[in-house]
Amino acid sequence: MAFAGVRGFPAAFGLMYPVFLLKNAGGAPIDLKIYHTFMRLPMKLILRIFITLILAVGCCRLCYAQDAEGVYTKVDEKPIPLKTPQPEFPEYLRDQRISGTVAISCVIDETGKVISALASKSTRPEFEKPALEAIQNWKFKPARKDGKPVKVRVVIPFHFNLE
Repeated sequence: MAFAGVRGFPAAFGLMYPVFLLKNAGGAPIDLKIYHTFMRLPMKLILRIFITLILAVGCCRLCYAQDAEGVYTKVDEKPIPLKTPQPEFPEYLRDQRISGTVAISCVIDETGKVISALASKSTRPEFEKPALEAIQNWKFKPARKDGKPVKVRVVIPFHFNLE
């Protein structure tokens, strides 16, 4: 093992790192300059091309605003609620005169039915269960993209007020 200076500094300055003598299968030493020219630079180019392709595909996916399950977030016509039963206000919170808000993220299918729902934000966790139960009974006119009914993800706020 030999020692060499770092980035132009001679080894006498104490900045030393090990340089290993590389040999190919025939026993001849490998010139690292040639290795860098023929292996390292093309690999950097390939990596840049790969990253560019990934970014391009990602941008195209954003244009469609559709996730892996075929659920849109941007549509031409938003879903319109047709049947909207209200959630039940928990009695013990009503007695204590506590109000709050829950944001429900739900997926509405092509027929206007809620197929999945999740409480994304809430001021009090006690309001989440009644809001989730209520949204499961909602019925919508389906969202449309290019004139066709599609699945869409929307966020619906539920306000629990005493008035």
